[in-house]
Amino acid sequence: MGDPDEIAMFHSQVAPYDRSDPAAHAFWTGPRSGGYGMVGHEWAHRLAFRLHHGEDSIPPGSVIRHRCPSGPVRSCVRIEHLEVGTQTENMADMVEAGRTSVLGPVSEADVVAIRWCYSTGRFSQGQLAVIFWGDGSGQARISKIVNGVIYADYPGPITRRGQGNRPPRRTE
Repeated sequence: MGDPDEIAMFHSQVAPYDRSDPAAHAFWTGPRSGGYGMVGHEWAHRLAFRLHHGEDSIPPGSVIRHRCPSGPVRSCVRIEHLEVGTQTENMADMVEAGRTSVLGPVSEADVVAIRWCYSTGRFSQGQLAVIFWGDGSGQARISKIVNGVIYADYPGPITRRGQGNRPPRRTE
């Protein structure tokens, strides 16, 4: 099996859960990155799988998929909710769960509207992302649009608001 100290450390970071309920999650309470538990440089759900099934249980190039009965939960480390799979299967799980971060296309009219709305000072970049994509995940894309980093050839005011005051040039 695994190192007893490693196993004890792992279990100390898992919240208590009802083992008689097959849908109950075992939530990771330690450090996280992007919602996934982390143990040093290893994902907590991979460590859980490896500790339970052995060192060679995860073939090279494979991923550990969250197959929770109520839908995938990133911080769940319950062995019964984890299985080995391919990256393609994992991406299909993500799409099925509605966790895609793919933003829809924008038209020239959208770019103009985004730039004009932002230039008025009445809308923040985050608010415009919510208006155009339903959540704030597109704020970085809005920033690139209003600053002319992308769609530079499209019309509409390109702003540099929020960039701070630039120091004067030295003339010496």
